[in-house]
Amino acid sequence: MSLTFFKRFENFENYLYSSWTGGTSDQTDGVNIAKEVDQYCLWYYTEEALPGVHAAGKQDLCYLNIRDCDDRYSYYNPAFCLRNSSGVIVATKGYEGHLKVADPLNQLWRDTLASEISRFQSLGFTGLFLDNGVEVDVPDTYTFDSTPINPRTGQLYTDSDFVRDCVDMTNWLKAQFPNMYMVANGFWSGTRYNQTVSGHQYVMDNVQIEAIFSEGMWGNIYGQLWNVSDWVRSVNFLREIQNRWVSKGREFVTYTNCGGAGHVYSTPTASVQTNGEMIGWERAASFHFCSDLMAVNQVEGNIFSLHMAMSRPYVQDLFKVDVGVPLEDYHLLGNGIYTRKWSKIQPFVNPQQDTRSVSVAGMTLYDAIGNLVDSITIPAKTGLLLYQAESPPPDNVYLTYQSVPQGVPAEANGTPLLDGEMLEMPRGAVLKLKVPLRIDI
Repeated sequence: MSLTFFKRFENFENYLYSSWTGGTSDQTDGVNIAKEVDQYCLWYYTEEALPGVHAAGKQDLCYLNIRDCDDRYSYYNPAFCLRNSSGVIVATKGYEGHLKVADPLNQLWRDTLASEISRFQSLGFTGLFLDNGVEVDVPDTYTFDSTPINPRTGQLYTDSDFVRDCVDMTNWLKAQFPNMYMVANGFWSGTRYNQTVSGHQYVMDNVQIEAIFSEGMWGNIYGQLWNVSDWVRSVNFLREIQNRWVSKGREFVTYTNCGGAGHVYSTPTASVQTNGEMIGWERAASFHFCSDLMAVNQVEGNIFSLHMAMSRPYVQDLFKVDVGVPLEDYHLLGNGIYTRKWSKIQPFVNPQQDTRSVSVAGMTLYDAIGNLVDSITIPAKTGLLLYQAESPPPDNVYLTYQSVPQGVPAEANGTPLLDGEMLEMPRGAVLKLKVPLRIDI
């Protein structure tokens, strides 16, 4: 079964565009990914993919940066932008200086954004991904190349004032387009939360859109997963989000590059690869999944996503697990491994930089094929799910048969297996499958 309390979000740009418009699909293209995600983020110029997204029953999101304006855009206007004490336009760090920071209370900028959203609607978009829409970590800590002046006060823009004004802008856009589903980016890791608690809480208490988004809950956007203390902070941060935000019926989405697997870097990554953080899609997926289960307190409304890992078989096995309800708080089990008991499963997380082992003897836990487990060994930055005795893993597996041409039966354990017929059998059983040696065409 799908976990109804997890929302899965993905960026369209990470997959093969051609697969949505008639091209050949493969394991990591949009067609296969669409089977697993709930929300899909596209660029306005990929609107040709919308029929495929909608046919798959997925929420489309059109990307729009509402904090920064690219000076290469046709609608760029210096009058939008904030300036520092020297009168120089403030830019976002990186991006070759092209992203200029707009004043969130500038009405000309707001009207321009509204015009863009109207254009997206005309193309068929029903949702928006508002990048930097509820940015908490600026203006003077992480993101800007200099501190802007607040045009209303003539003084340096404070963090709290900027957060307040960004929330005001986001709410204004929502009021103009009440039927558009909106997700805003700006939350990061638990470490950032600890540094700007009031800003995060202000956003959760005051922003009016449907969902907020974290670009670095378990790791940064360059694929490096956080160390143990930052991982613990992120778990606690997710619990805070749940209590303040999800309890209001809103949604929260986390997103990372899954440990950097498959990510192309412009800088050397040898040091990352040697310390256990470049761990691969499936391991990172299990790490994220089990980490979220450490924080989840309620059955409905908790949000989760995986980046570039959706279609991996192990990840899909995780998504099909009925976790039940939590029976205890998360805690350190021993040797650096954290756990939390649920009524049907028990997740384990190793946020350490090396492989760790711990005894689970006497806990009566079973692995995915029904074996009683006495000890576990978990590589660095990996999660592991075991089953409670009261909720053993699924007993049966299923096999379907399709012949070419149709109508030529196979035999499964001596029983004819016809086209499209589903065979159910106990997990671990031996299957004797007999197919015709010759098929007449």
